[in-house]
Amino acid sequence: DEETTAKTYSIKLQTDYKISERSFAFGNVRFLDDRFSGYDYQSSASVGFGKTFFDDGISLFRAQAGIGYRKNELMDNLGEETESIWTTRATYHRSLTENTRFESRLISESGADNTYLEGQVAVGVLMTENLGIKLAYLVKHNSDVPVGSENTDKYTTVSINYLFD
Repeated sequence: DEETTAKTYSIKLQTDYKISERSFAFGNVRFLDDRFSGYDYQSSASVGFGKTFFDDGISLFRAQAGIGYRKNELMDNLGEETESIWTTRATYHRSLTENTRFESRLISESGADNTYLEGQVAVGVLMTENLGIKLAYLVKHNSDVPVGSENTDKYTTVSINYLFD
């Protein structure tokens, strides 16, 4: 019927500074433009510390926690929400073959007004040295959304990924 029912743009960037063999400091930013969520956009920036619990070349598990700031712009010029947040993230990867791996991650950003959760499971295939494709199932949840919006969105995605060395 030529009616748009989903349209999302997302940017997530993180930089890590290695403190020791297993510990790191991080800084990250997240921007989400999802007009069907009740927000014009949601953005956050945070810093903190993390630890790699194991990385044996086949499996990797790491977690991180930090503090940050979030700004959400409500749809239809209804205002904006700004707040300090506590952020956590856990990541698990497991190589299935030389070019294929299973990935999962859980992200949480919790503030006084809203808790944002994002969980993903995926299978990625590296097609060349730097180019890959990923099939994923993604769930995004906001604890407090504007009236008329859903708290939880579920996506099945196919993405093309470029790995920078």
